[in-house]
Amino acid sequence: MSSKEIEYGERRAQGLYIDEPKDLYNAENQLLKALPKMAKAASSEELRQGFNEHLEANPRTCRTPRAHLQVLGYQSQGEECMGMVGLVKEGSDVMGEDFDHAVMDASLIGAAQRVEHYEIAAYGTVSEFAKILGESPARFAAPREAGGGKGNRREAH
Repeated sequence: MSSKEIEYGERRAQGLYIDEPKDLYNAENQLLKALPKMAKAASSEELRQGFNEHLEANPRTCRTPRAHLQVLGYQSQGEECMGMVGLVKEGSDVMGEDFDHAVMDASLIGAAQRVEHYEIAAYGTVSEFAKILGESPARFAAPREAGGGKGNRREAH
């Protein structure tokens, strides 16, 4: 690879290192609005509690991309995260169905798992960009593990 190609790749990684956290910040805020609706639609008390615990952890999680951007001198506002828009819409569509309790809870669990997988992939991507740029990937390592992971295990069962 030429030095020009390497320089271009590093500039592109730097841009993505800014864009991805903006996307994550928006995604986390969309989730903050969707979780109370999911909790209300859940019939299982354990599932409802899991959604509520996730909701309580979400503001701490939102601080991760916002703090990253502030350190770099950028605002956290960016474009709407279309991936999360689609996932939230799917969850909303499920909640609009007339399912019995067990089917509704299973559908909500599926929606929550899709959101969680999206977030895991997004945080992992930013962590990899950090490595490429010689930065510490630690600030993007599994943010829910630190405070809100308990609710996720409930949602997954």
